[in-house]
Amino acid sequence: MEYLWSFLEREWIDVTNKSILDSQTKFDEVSNKVTKALKNTGNFLNDLAGNEPIALPHTLWFGILDLAQNLIQKSTRTATYGLCYYLAIESLNKAPSSFIQFKAVEILLHLHNIDSKMFSMIDDDFDQYIKELNKNNKSSDFSEKFQNLLLFIKEKYLEDLKILSENIEKEKKGKGKGKV
Repeated sequence: MEYLWSFLEREWIDVTNKSILDSQTKFDEVSNKVTKALKNTGNFLNDLAGNEPIALPHTLWFGILDLAQNLIQKSTRTATYGLCYYLAIESLNKAPSSFIQFKAVEILLHLHNIDSKMFSMIDDDFDQYIKELNKNNKSSDFSEKFQNLLLFIKEKYLEDLKILSENIEKEKKGKGKGKV
């Protein structure tokens, strides 16, 4: 991180000495350099650890989706649900990695669980997405991977709901015992 900040500071000093038009070009250039450096660092660390590579430039996107998921868990407003639906469906349609797909699908399933009538189209959205994957890619590999991911997320989500409902039941029983 220290290296990254010193690099950015050095580049930013060069940018501040130029006009605004030159600055935007320089900023884009610096941004691309930083993205490339992060990718290289991430790939090196993942190769050492033997992990699946994480798309580091997309971690902000994943974080925004995670915040949206937390927001809908705490919200009761239909407008919030609608905005988060559009964020999730657009993220799914433009997903550059399985990490983004995963979080977008989690949000969509949670919205469907909150109000299955209002979000009844989510299953159709998944079917449409699978058709698009089949149409855009000659091999069915992408479609099959997404279908496996979707199945895994649905099973995980059902298991999470089961655990959550068990905890709520335990809380209710615990509160009932203290009363006379």
